[in-house]
Amino acid sequence: MKRTRAKFGLKKWLVLALLAAAAALYFQRGGDFGFLAEGMNWARDTAGSVAADDERPGDSAGDEPCELRLAREGLELGGERVEREEAVAACERAGEAALSVTGDARYGEYERVKEALEAAGIDVTLR
Repeated sequence: MKRTRAKFGLKKWLVLALLAAAAALYFQRGGDFGFLAEGMNWARDTAGSVAADDERPGDSAGDEPCELRLAREGLELGGERVEREEAVAACERAGEAALSVTGDARYGEYERVKEALEAAGIDVTLR
C-alpha cells in the first residue's frame, strides 16, 4: 500500500515542473504571456495634440522620440498601421524612436524594424 505515496510524489513533482516551466516562459516573454498585452501598451501621440491632415503623428521634429508599437497586426505609429519604410521616414525627423513590442509580435520583426531604423541613423529605445 505504499504505491499511493509514490503516485502522490510524482504528481507533486509534475506540478512543480509545470509551474517552473510557466515561470520561465513568463519571464522570457518580458513579463506577459502575450495574450494580455493587447491594448495595454498603445502608442501615444508624441505631439500631445491632434495632428493636421497632411501630417502623421510623430512627424514633427522635437524633443520627443517617435513612438512605435510592434504587435501581431504589424507596426503602428500613433495608433495607425504603417509599413516599415513609412515608420523610418516619420522617425527620421525626430532622430530617435521609442519602440514598444508586444508578446504576440512576429518573430524576427523586431530585429528587422530596429535594423531599418538604425540604418537611417535613428537611435532606438526599446520600451
